[in-house]
Amino acid sequence: MGLFYLMNETGKRDDNRTVVALGATDNAALETKMLRVDPTTLRLKTTTTISSAVMETGFTAYVSTTVNLATADTQYLLPGTEQSDRVTIIVLNKSDTNIYIGSSAVTTGTGILLTAGEKIAIDSKSGLYAVCGVNNKNVNVLECK
Repeated sequence: MGLFYLMNETGKRDDNRTVVALGATDNAALETKMLRVDPTTLRLKTTTTISSAVMETGFTAYVSTTVNLATADTQYLLPGTEQSDRVTIIVLNKSDTNIYIGSSAVTTGTGILLTAGEKIAIDSKSGLYAVCGVNNKNVNVLECK
């Protein structure tokens, strides 16, 4: 049985009479809920609850670095000096503009977009680069090993 069969629900209409996307709750009730999308980024909106519980990560060392993307449209290694045996890297866009991450050939047209304040965690041992279309923007990097 597919999820849509279990939901036994057809698309609903919002206040403007527009058909909206639906999702199902992950409990036994399988209630249908309207999915909400940010009108600017067109990304699915989510709500996250952070718990104070301690979580075992398996990492034994963390190194935090700020990388300045000094010159527009220039690729910068994240971070400039990589930690040996790195497992995961977390990149936080601290700037007020878009940055893009990818390989050493990354451009603002080919990279993965990180909007202002956005972060991403990637399992990458080395070779992650960032580029920005504006001078002097900062990226925070946390390397985990």
